[in-house]
Amino acid sequence: MTSTMLPEFIIIGAQKSGSTFIQDCVSDHPQVYMPEGETPFFEDPDYGEGDIGILEQLDRSKPTQKFGIKRPSYLSRPECPGRIKKHLPNAKLIMILRHPVERFLSAYFHHIRDGFFPTLAVRKGIDGLLSGQMAEKYPRSPEIIEFGLYANHIRRYLDNFNRDQLLVLWYDDLKADNIKVIREIYRFLEIDPTYVPGKVLNSRPQKVVYSLPRLKWLRLQNGIKYEYCYNRKRLRLKEVKGLKKWLCVANEWMDYMILSRFFANKKPTLGADDYQRLLAVYLDDIKALESLLEKDLKHWYQT
Repeated sequence: MTSTMLPEFIIIGAQKSGSTFIQDCVSDHPQVYMPEGETPFFEDPDYGEGDIGILEQLDRSKPTQKFGIKRPSYLSRPECPGRIKKHLPNAKLIMILRHPVERFLSAYFHHIRDGFFPTLAVRKGIDGLLSGQMAEKYPRSPEIIEFGLYANHIRRYLDNFNRDQLLVLWYDDLKADNIKVIREIYRFLEIDPTYVPGKVLNSRPQKVVYSLPRLKWLRLQNGIKYEYCYNRKRLRLKEVKGLKKWLCVANEWMDYMILSRFFANKKPTLGADDYQRLLAVYLDDIKALESLLEKDLKHWYQT
C-alpha cells in the first residue's frame, strides 16, 4: 500500500475558460492522478480549521504518478492563495485565461443554470449587475463580473508564490492548437510531453445552455440535486436516489429530446453597447495584466 501525499499541482482556473478540458487531458496522462470533479478544500466553508488530512484522503496515486486537484474558483477567491501557500508552498499552479467579456457571457448562463442568478435576458442582466441591484437577492451575482478581473487575482498569487510556480495559458491558444497547449502543461509538470491524450482531446465538456426556456426547465431539478447553504452562496450535490433520481433523469431527458428541438441553443451575441459597457469594466485590469505578465493583450481591447 502506498503512503498518501498532498497535491503537487492545482488547476486554479479561470472559470468557464477550459479548465475542465485541461483537467481531463492531464488526468488522462499515465503519470498523473487527479480525483474526479473539483476539490473545494481551500474555500470557505470547506476550509474549516484547515484539516489537511481531507486532501490526503483524496490521494489514490501510484508511486510513479503526480497528484493534482482542480478548482477554477481558486483563482478568484482572495482567501485561497494564502491558504494554498500555507499547506502546499511548492505546488505548481495552472491557470488559463479567456477574454473577460467572453468569459462573462458563459459564466452568466452558468450562474442561471445553478440558480445563482434569475433567468433574465443578457441585456437586462447586465443592467442589474452593473447597478448592483442583484447582489442582495443573489449574493453570488457580483462574481460573474469580478472573476474576470485577472490581474487583481494573479497579483495575490504572485505575492505568495514564485513566478515559475505559475503556468499561465490562454484560451485562444487552446482553441487554436489544443495539443500544443497540453504538451506545454505536461512539460510544466515534468511528465512525458510526447503523450497524446485519448478521446478527451476532442471532447467538449460542460457545454453551456444558452436558451432561457430550457434553463427555466432544467432549474426545476436544482432543489432535488443541490443543497444550498444558508446565504445561497454555495451548493453541494446531494445523494439522489429512487423517485427523485428518476425525476432528474426525466427532466434531463425532456430537455434533450424535446426542448432542445424547439429552442435553439445559439450563443447570444452582445450588442455593441453592451460589449463596450463590459469592456470598460475590464479595461484597466487588462492593461494591468499586460504589465504583470509582460503579454501583449491589445487584441482584447482594440478593434
